[in-house]
Amino acid sequence: MYVFPFFIAFIMIAFFTPQSGWSDTQYLSPESIIASRDGQRLYVAQRTAKRVDVIDLQTSALIRPIPLPCEPTGLAASRDGEALFVTGAADQGLLCRIDVLTGTITKQIILPPGSRSPVFDPTEQTLYVCNQFNNSVSVINAAKMESIATISGFSREPIACAASKDGRYLIVANHLPDGSALAKKVSAKVQIVDLASRRISKTISLPDGSSSVKDILISHDGTLAFVSHILGRYTVHTSQLDQGWMNTNAITIINMDGQKILTAVLLDDAFQGAANPWALGVDSEGKRLLVSHAGAGELSVINLEALLNKIRRLQKDDPNAFSEIPDRLGFLSGLRTRVRLPGIGQRGMAIVGDQVYLTEYFSDSLARVDLSKINYPKVEALPLGPKNPMTAARKGEALFHNARHCFQEWQSCSSCHPDGRADGLNWDLMNDGIGNPKNTRSLLLSHQTPPVMWTGVRPNAETAVRSGFKYIQFAGIDEDDAAAVDAYLKSVRPMPSPYLRNGNLTESARRGKALFYSEELACTGCHPAPLYTDNRLHDVGTSSEIDQTIDDTGALVSQKRFVTPTLIEAWRTAPYLHDGRFATLRELIDKDGHERIKKNTSQLSEAQIEDLVAFLQSL
Repeated sequence: MYVFPFFIAFIMIAFFTPQSGWSDTQYLSPESIIASRDGQRLYVAQRTAKRVDVIDLQTSALIRPIPLPCEPTGLAASRDGEALFVTGAADQGLLCRIDVLTGTITKQIILPPGSRSPVFDPTEQTLYVCNQFNNSVSVINAAKMESIATISGFSREPIACAASKDGRYLIVANHLPDGSALAKKVSAKVQIVDLASRRISKTISLPDGSSSVKDILISHDGTLAFVSHILGRYTVHTSQLDQGWMNTNAITIINMDGQKILTAVLLDDAFQGAANPWALGVDSEGKRLLVSHAGAGELSVINLEALLNKIRRLQKDDPNAFSEIPDRLGFLSGLRTRVRLPGIGQRGMAIVGDQVYLTEYFSDSLARVDLSKINYPKVEALPLGPKNPMTAARKGEALFHNARHCFQEWQSCSSCHPDGRADGLNWDLMNDGIGNPKNTRSLLLSHQTPPVMWTGVRPNAETAVRSGFKYIQFAGIDEDDAAAVDAYLKSVRPMPSPYLRNGNLTESARRGKALFYSEELACTGCHPAPLYTDNRLHDVGTSSEIDQTIDDTGALVSQKRFVTPTLIEAWRTAPYLHDGRFATLRELIDKDGHERIKKNTSQLSEAQIEDLVAFLQSL
């Protein structure tokens, strides 16, 4: 059931009135949120404000803001309510333990880059932290605040995890697909860690096209795990959006007993998408599965028992139902209520009894949904601070992540460009004909490195932004909004490489830098500093059958020249080349990525190749 806006009571109240101690930061950007175990307080991670706000739910008052040394990326609270654990991201990862009574940081430890999503084991003696850009999970002694082990070998960007109810397993969700984009199946993965051995015991591939994984949740009884993600239909050309032609939005359900996928379920209706699913939750009785939709601006409230009964009934009656269910739009019809929310950018979720609190990143607010009357839920907009006018860049960032202006709300710009980067998939865009899919490019530095698109078909990023709204989202956009998106993309800065050591090159990377700049390799001929691209098109022998298309006259046309990509953040932009054929930088060099590489690197030793890769990973 869809609840239309005029059925919702949007009540704007003076919630959490700014008091002394509030930061002068222009934007708060609430993202992660948790409730204390006794349901008396909320902890809200204000990302760009670099603080955590403690809110009293009985009095609707701000108890205190707790300043942090970096942007918070995740929260966990001890059962006794005395300690709050906060992960943070800067040049390196960080974990802080906060005394809740005093609001002071009592201890902090350095973690690998991209630390986020802390979770306790059932005993609460151990804390697990995902290190997104290190492809690892840190094991922390919570009492001593000491890192006691690191679990490595995750496929690509572990972003969320959950411990099984019996404490035997940690289930970890990876953000993006790994491997070649030309593989028969391209998808993000969920990996299960045996906590006794602290080793990955099983890898589960999500359905083909799964990307932008955001959250993972284990059911109250411990039998099921739910994963929120986008399900891209990348095998078809992008000529339309109707009925989920391009991007759909899904949850995958994993049977924890058998450690295998039960099925994936689309969150979209036949003629309306549910873009960018983010946080997952289950109500206190375990009867309703909740999903926040950052792009669509909604909360899905799903009758969990009815959903599981429907799935099992179909699979019992039809052995092929497993493969068919992920393609069924409107599968949740009659099982789900769609609640439209008042703010922009719904991300984190906390549940206190019948009350659901959702962070609204771009509105600096919370949405509160009263589930006691779900047919006509009461929705309140709760401002977390003064409403500041948006700068052009902030407005553009909000537009970039918002699917409400997209035709039927199927996707936002971030659906294919998470964090302004890339989803790891090949898409057959219509700007250069049909039948030649190419790998999604990161938008980092796109305005500084024209022309854009792999074939340089757009003269600059400004043109590409406007064409993207018109031909990918099938939406009109006025010039002020388009200029705002330009401003946002221009404001995106490269992340420091996780392969640096204290901000400096390793010995291996220094040797690789000398090789890169040597006359023998001549890498700088096409990849000169500081942006490591000459902004030109080159035929470097990478074209293939997949790059051929038929023009309007019926003639076969081969595309051989491609724009030189920047090497900035090359550590983050796998897979490589215009068709994503290579999964790693090592493969790109070692397997003769293109003719120029083959010509100049064929005489390198194994050690020299490792050094060259180390330098590229440092950029």
